[in-house]
Order: sequence, then structure tokens, then C-alpha cells
Amino acid sequence: MVTKALRLFVIVGAAAASPLVAQQSAPQLVTVRHASGQAVAPVYEGFDVNPDGSYNMWFGYMNRNYEEALDLAVGPSNAFEPGGDRGQPTHFVPRRHKDVFRVVVPKDFGSQTLVWKLNAHGQTQQVVATLKPVWQIDRQRTTRGGNSEKISSNLPPAVTVQVSDATLPAPGSTTLALSATDDGLPKRRGESVGLTVMWAKYRGPGAVQFSSPAAKLAGGKATTSASFSEPGEYILQAVVDDGSGESAGNFGYHCCWTNTQVKVTVNGSAPKSTISNPQSAIATPTFARDVAPIFQAKCQTCHHQGTSAPMSLTTFEEVRPWAKSIQQRVANRDMPPWHLDKTVGIKHYKNDRSLSDDEISTVLRWVDAGAPQGNPRGPAEAPRLCA
Repeated sequence: MVTKALRLFVIVGAAAASPLVAQQSAPQLVTVRHASGQAVAPVYEGFDVNPDGSYNMWFGYMNRNYEEALDLAVGPSNAFEPGGDRGQPTHFVPRRHKDVFRVVVPKDFGSQTLVWKLNAHGQTQQVVATLKPVWQIDRQRTTRGGNSEKISSNLPPAVTVQVSDATLPAPGSTTLALSATDDGLPKRRGESVGLTVMWAKYRGPGAVQFSSPAAKLAGGKATTSASFSEPGEYILQAVVDDGSGESAGNFGYHCCWTNTQVKVTVNGSAPKSTISNPQSAIATPTFARDVAPIFQAKCQTCHHQGTSAPMSLTTFEEVRPWAKSIQQRVANRDMPPWHLDKTVGIKHYKNDRSLSDDEISTVLRWVDAGAPQGNPRGPAEAPRLCA
């Protein structure tokens, strides 16, 4: 009898504890952010129709890592069936990227399928693409930020890129000059949101470093330099967004941004030492020495515990998980918020919280270098904060 009662007590106790265990473990599953070691999932976005009746089958991907960019060469780890090489990227930057490339198929493609397979960190992911009507999308127009009664009121920007040296004699750098025109939509507070550009390596054997990987266009223009670590054939991709597409966070839409690619050939052999690279002469920024003082002066008044800001940015441990997001918002001059145009009229304001070009460059280079902490004894004295 005692044994039976004891069993009943154990069963009841376990049942009562189960919901508690579930409640404790669920938040951990939701908040896990993997910096590296995760797979890349191919994504089929849908198809649109060309004037000649052929189809564009659009693909993107989700790199599940928050920091690790992966290189998957065309072959067993990155292939289409049928076809193998269909012009897909071999370099995958972190997180979700939509409508990265298209595969053109003939108008008689019918019920055939394309299968894109990726294998990263021993994990194989695949997606099957079809021309079923449910997958038809519109990549050329959107009513977001436009006029719902006029479907062509917001169109993608037209983009051109000039390369100063499309063929380099040895690993080094070249300048990319981008120009874009747009319809001025969408608008906020009566003003155009403006164009942004994000640069990334699309294909290539070595590392590519951009002096300005993300920026807002000024007068429809933006310039960056690209430095190559190894010889080989490279494809670079610029994504120019008018504020209604991917870089604006509108993942439910397929417009309005434009992908533009440029090819660069790097000859010669890899440098024996990076000492000869002018970029190496610039000290790598660290959080303690370079970034913390900027955040203390321009960010932490809002971004600390007890305020309405979505996260606190007072310590390295708080800042580090947000490094990539901070880089994008800073490059676009979205943060710190300062909406006055300093190119006209009054150009200097008291308590101006906007970042200078040098401060923006420091933050971008810090993230590109892996967001190192540096000497934790290095930061300047933190300012007094009020909730």
C-alpha cells in the first residue's frame, strides 16, 4: 500500500512539474542566436513572366547564422538539379536575403521542377521550384508607398556601376562608382525615403573587403572600394533599395529593389604578407577603445535599462549580439535618429546626436573585423544615465 501511494505521489509530482519545465525551456529555444555552425536554407521566392513568354524563377536564401558568412562552391555542396551551375551565389552572408538571383527557363517548361541543394556544416537543405500559379509574383512594381489605384506608381530603381579597374594585375583594390535613379517613392512626411545600397561578394575564391558595405545614396550616387585577398574571378553584387524592399525589412514584398552585378578579374599571386596591404596599417577598432566612447556619447542616453529603447547598449555583452544590425542602421544613418538635413541651412546644432563620417567608418570597420572587445579596462568613463 505504501509502495502504491509512493508511486502515485511520484507520478503526480512529475505531472505537476512538467508544465513548469516546459515554461522554463521554451524561452531558451526562442532566444537562441547562433553566431556560426548553422546551415543555409535555399528559398524559392516565385516566378514572373518575361515578354517573350519565358519565365524567371527567383531564389534567395536564409543563412541561419547571425555572424558567419559561408562559401559553398558550385558542386556537391551547391548545385541545381538539373543543371548543376545555374548562376547561384557561392558566398552566403548572414540571415535572410530575398530574390537574390533568377534562373530563366523556357516558356514550355511546363510542370518540370528545379531543385536547389545546399550543404553547410554537414546539413543538407533543398527547395523545389515549380511554375504552379500560386508561385507567381511581381518583381517590377508594388503599391507599397505608392498609389493602390495605380499599380505602376512605385517602381524599382535603375542602377549602373562603373568599375575603375575591372582587371587587377595582383590582389589589391578597385573603386566601384554606383549611380541610380528612382521615382522618389515611397515617401515619409512628404519626403522621399531615399535609396540605399548594400554590397557583398557573390562569387569568388578569396575575401572581399568593402570600404563602405552599406550606405545611403547622396544625389543618386555612392562610391566604395573593394579589396581582394586572392587572385581569381569575382562577381560582386549591389542591392539598391528605394525603402520599400528587402533592406527596409519588408520581406512580404518582392519590390522595389534592384540587384546589379559586376565582374572583377584579379591576376597574379596572393601576397605573402598582409603588411603590404594599406588596410592592414589601420589599427583594427575595438569596442573598448573606439566604439564604446561613440556609444556613450551618442547612443546610451536612450539605449540603457529602464527606457523605451528596444535594447540596452551599455556593455560589450549587450552590444555584441546586435553588431550586424547596428552596422546596417548606422551605415544607413537611421541610428542615432537625426532627421535634420545638415547639407542646407543651419549645419551645426547643439546636442547633435548624429554620427560623423569618421564615427560611422569606425563602427563599420569594427563589425567587419568581427566586433572585437579589446581591453575591457579601456572604455572612457560611462556617462550618468537617467531612466
